[in-house]
Formats: sequence, structure tokens, C-alpha cells
Amino acid sequence: MSDYPNVSAKVAAAVSTGATLIDSLVDTTPILRYDATDTPVQLFHANPTDPTTGATWTGNVLVTQQRINASGNSCVVVDHGTGHTVDLDLGGAWWPTVQTFLWPKLRLAALR
Repeated sequence: MSDYPNVSAKVAAAVSTGATLIDSLVDTTPILRYDATDTPVQLFHANPTDPTTGATWTGNVLVTQQRINASGNSCVVVDHGTGHTVDLDLGGAWWPTVQTFLWPKLRLAALR
């Protein structure tokens, strides 16, 4: 419930910088569950392998995307290169990608 009438407290969109639902290093059982009422996700991840976590594009990222999309929700994956971190600074290299994903979900088009 929101303190503000007519304003939902539900998270409208999420930007993830590497977390996946699948940990192929352990097994293929989902770590988390996702369904159609959950928040849409934009998932940034290293391709082909995250050098710190060992998570892979095909074994973790694409499987996570498939499971979220199959739930009736949406997951957009973004290949940010081969490093472990991604710079999401306002006005930075990845800002146009983040903005394109977030603006319609947050209904911020009027602010452009």
C-alpha cells in the first residue's frame, strides 16, 4: 500500500548488473522464482563469462532471460563486454540503454 493515493508502491522496473536466476556452477535449479506479476528486468552481464563469478552468457544469462520471459514477464539482456562491472552513470556510455528501458516503464516520457 502506498502513502500516496493513486501512486503504486510496486517497483515498476529493475536494472540488474549481473545477478542471474541460474547458478550453473552448482546446478540448474532456479535460485529465485519469477512470475508474470514481478518486475520487468534489464540484465547487464559480461559475455561470454563474468571473470569474477564465472557466470556464463549461455549457461546463466540466456537461461535466466528465457525463464523470466516464459513466466509472462520480460527480461532484456545487454552484453556489456568482458569485464565484471558496468558503469551506469547518468550520461555515461550505458545511460541511453538504461533510459530506453526505464522511461516507458516508469512513465517518464513527459520529462524528456
